[in-house]
Amino acid sequence: MATNNKDKILLAIDELAVMIGLLKDYDKPEHKEKSKDSPEVRLKRKKDFAEAIHAKVKDLVALADADSKAINDDLLAQGLPANLLDLKLG
Repeated sequence: MATNNKDKILLAIDELAVMIGLLKDYDKPEHKEKSKDSPEVRLKRKKDFAEAIHAKVKDLVALADADSKAINDDLLAQGLPANLLDLKLG
């Protein structure tokens, strides 16, 4: 039986898009000028944010992998090849 991770996967993709957008904006000159933080603090914050993005990507991969395995198990249970490209038609 396939897992019900579709909504979780879509949410994780949306969250990643927002996080990546924020990280890109962080280096814009107008953001640097407004910041009262030292370059070292900004770099540390940027590194922490990049690590959070990496963790979110790992979560997304785990969700997608669980769905993929569940779908393959469903196909095998129905007597179909796990890789539909292996299915010979006609």
